[in-house]
Amino acid sequence: MKYASTHGQTTLTDIELDVVEDVVNDSSLVWDDSRVNDDVSSRHLDTDLRSSKTSWIYGSKLSKMIYNLMSDYNKSEWNLRITHVEPIQFAIYSEGDYFDWHKDQQSEITDGKIRKISMTLMLSDPSEYEGGELDLEFGKPNDKPRYTSFKLPKGGLVFFQSDVWHRVCPITSGVRKSLVAWFSGPPYI
Repeated sequence: MKYASTHGQTTLTDIELDVVEDVVNDSSLVWDDSRVNDDVSSRHLDTDLRSSKTSWIYGSKLSKMIYNLMSDYNKSEWNLRITHVEPIQFAIYSEGDYFDWHKDQQSEITDGKIRKISMTLMLSDPSEYEGGELDLEFGKPNDKPRYTSFKLPKGGLVFFQSDVWHRVCPITSGVRKSLVAWFSGPPYI
């Protein structure tokens, strides 16, 4: 494992972006107010922590493509044992929406697996919204700021370890669309 590698970034090819567009433009997607997990995997509304709309994408060509992208990065940088990808979350953040500081890795192990790698894939061009930066906290306690901000281009994605604190800053105008995925495997020994 290369501990110095905090994250990985890439941009999808036009062909890969077409795969994404086919899936996210499906009119049968079901939308709901975003929910958050607590440490016992209970999903509930928590508008102090998050405000947005989400839909879930299950087992598709898109899931396989994203898994392969993660796998290539993981092999070259972290070499974590990954055995599973969760359903992909499609999130829409409108004006005033946000997701405050949180980690994706839960303290409880679910089904013998723990989240190890998280991914955000941007579906909106940065000119379509203001605010909405993805902040990842990589800094030391005395660093100012302790986080790195990302405003990815459409088709841009970032991988990071799931125990990293991160947030989506409030949207001040426009709409920010993104896909989020989590990759898990057996607990660390």
